[in-house]
Amino acid sequence: MAELFHAGLAALLRPHRSATGTAPRLPRAASVSVSRPPGMWGLIAGLAVGAGCGGPTEAPLIAALDVVSGNGQLAAPGTALPQPLVLRVAASTGSGIPGETVEFHVTGGSGVVAPASAVSNSQGLVSVTWTLGPVVGTQTIEARATGATVTGSPVAVTLGASSDRPTITIVSGDGQIATVGTQLPQPIVLQLKSSSGTPLVSYTFTLRSLTCSLSNGLECSGEPADDQVASPTLTTGADGSATFTGWTLGTTVNVKCLGLYPGTSVPQNASDVGLGPFPCATAEPGPPARLVKRSQDQQQGPAGTTLLSIGVIVEDQFLNPVGCWEQTTACFDPNAPEVQVTFAASAGGTVSPSQATTERGTAVTDWTIATGPNTLTISVGNLSITYSATGT
Repeated sequence: MAELFHAGLAALLRPHRSATGTAPRLPRAASVSVSRPPGMWGLIAGLAVGAGCGGPTEAPLIAALDVVSGNGQLAAPGTALPQPLVLRVAASTGSGIPGETVEFHVTGGSGVVAPASAVSNSQGLVSVTWTLGPVVGTQTIEARATGATVTGSPVAVTLGASSDRPTITIVSGDGQIATVGTQLPQPIVLQLKSSSGTPLVSYTFTLRSLTCSLSNGLECSGEPADDQVASPTLTTGADGSATFTGWTLGTTVNVKCLGLYPGTSVPQNASDVGLGPFPCATAEPGPPARLVKRSQDQQQGPAGTTLLSIGVIVEDQFLNPVGCWEQTTACFDPNAPEVQVTFAASAGGTVSPSQATTERGTAVTDWTIATGPNTLTISVGNLSITYSATGT
């Protein structure tokens, strides 16, 4: 091919000769204009490209949009699919094509795809998030590549998903009791099924802490509590179940619950508590760490006066009262860690009782003082605190 190119080029550039075989003479002062046959430079360029002289190459043509992952998922109505949709812009050779725009159009279900169009990366991949519409049932979108490098008609592919509210069963680990600031001893095992009872396989969800109260029965909000939730995003196995072991209770005494959210989504507002039911646990106070006076100190009165309800609040290291903690007339947990408190009056004074068990972290006694200085020492284990009073 190279020899053909050079031979053709030499023939085209060779000066024309007259019929006598000699080149025509031109006046010495005249300018020279060499006329070449029409299309000659196109022929030269074509020969140059054919000879491998480094001319431009054509961009690969888009032959297909391949669905890499994310098709056929299940999510609750109005929520984002657990996994993103990933497609690949492919050439006829099978290689990915970068820099191509793929548009997404909802064709069934009134959902939303974000972004509505995406440009393929260096591997030819595009990734988008699909939030389903509010209706239950099958929903569809169309992905389409329409650039100048598409072969023939636009290359398109239809993707589908189903909107259904999963049924959640707490298999084990619900209702545990642990000390504030500690990890729950048992794992939380959940099983998810479709409304038809089929296990949801490879379904991704995220557990997030909820702020809850028992004042009027169990009430929770989407506001995060102070719990620590490690590795909260889980994917169900072949039987639709997933196991969670990363729940460390916060430092406040309360009932604690986890909300389940599709994919990696977060609560949309305070009333969004995810897909229920949700696992709960009770955070109990830690061991006594300090004593706090709950009554007036350094009182005075005639000898023989009884000072009523002199006592202490027993607190753990996080300042939670140690004992039955629920703010109702009945203690939520009958096994709450109540503690024994000892009262000891100085000579001449008396106390009744001399020992008491804390109630919601508080213990009190009635103290009858003698003439002169009086002291009342209140002890819990190796912790103690002293009141003073004067009898006149």
